[in-house]
Amino acid sequence: MSDLQTRLSSSEIVERLITWLERRLDPDVSNWLRTESQKMGDSIEDWEYFTLFSSVSRKVGRDRLDPDSQEQQEAEELRSGWNPIHWSVDEVARAVVVLSLVPAGQEKFLKLLESTFDTSEVHEAEALYKMLPLLPWPSRLKKRAAEGVRSNMTNVFNAVAHRNPFPADYFDENAWNQMVLKALFTGSPLYPVTGLDRRANPDLADMLTDFAAERASAGRKIPIELWRPLGPFLTVDHFDRIVSLISDGDELQKRALTLAVSMSRDAELRDKLMRRSDLSVDFNRESLNWERIGLDAEQKSG
Repeated sequence: MSDLQTRLSSSEIVERLITWLERRLDPDVSNWLRTESQKMGDSIEDWEYFTLFSSVSRKVGRDRLDPDSQEQQEAEELRSGWNPIHWSVDEVARAVVVLSLVPAGQEKFLKLLESTFDTSEVHEAEALYKMLPLLPWPSRLKKRAAEGVRSNMTNVFNAVAHRNPFPADYFDENAWNQMVLKALFTGSPLYPVTGLDRRANPDLADMLTDFAAERASAGRKIPIELWRPLGPFLTVDHFDRIVSLISDGDELQKRALTLAVSMSRDAELRDKLMRRSDLSVDFNRESLNWERIGLDAEQKSG
C-alpha cells in the first residue's frame, strides 16, 4: 500500500468513526471533535495534539460503543478483520485524533505516535494498541506492537492479541508464536485472537506439544484452547494420547479434542478415532465451534 493510498484510507476511516460518534454524542461534543481533528496537519504544535488526545475521555465519556451489525460490516469494509465490538466511545475518539495527524506526514506522525505511546496511561495505551490495524505505515509499527505483547499488563496484552488483525497480518512467525504461547501461559483466551487458524505453523505446534507435556508432567491441566493451533498438525502418532485424554477428560475437553482432530490433515487419525465406538466421537456436532468452546472454557475457569 502506497503512502497516498494510506492517507486516503485514513481520511475515510476518520469520517466513518466520527459518523458513528455523532450517533451517540451530544451534537456540541461531536462538533467539537470534528472541528479539533480538522486542525491537525503540518502546522499543528505538538502540545496542541497532546492536549487534544488527553482531553478526549473527559469530553466524550467512556461508554461502550456497542456497534450494531451495520456498523460492524462498515468496520470490516474499512479494514479487513477489524471489529470494534469491544471498543469504547473514547477509544474511537482517540483513534480519530491520531488518524487526523496523518496529513502532517509520515515522520511527524510516527514521532508523535511514539511519544503518545511512551507517555500514555493504561487506558490510553489500550486505545493506542487497539487502533494499530487502522494506522498507516504498519511496517514501522511492528516493533511497538511487539512491545505491547511483552507487557505485563493484561489489558494491554489483550489490546494487541484480541480482536486485532495487526499481529496476524504483520508479525513474523516467531513474534506470532510467542504471542500465542504467552496467551496460553497467562490464561488469556485464544478464541478472540484474529487469524489464529490462518497463522498455525509447525514450529508453534512443536512449542505447544512441549508446553502440554510440561503441564501434564507437573500434574497441571492442559488449556482447552491449546488444541486449536495444534489441530492441523496432529497425526496418527498422537492417537493413543488423544484417546486417553478424551476418555479421561470432561465434556469440554472432549469437544475441543474432537474439533482439533477434525482439523488434522491426517485422514488416518480421523478414521481411527471415528472407529472407536466407545468414545462417541461425532465430528458434525453443533457444539464443535472454537468460539463456543473458548467461551465455555473461560466461564469454567472464571
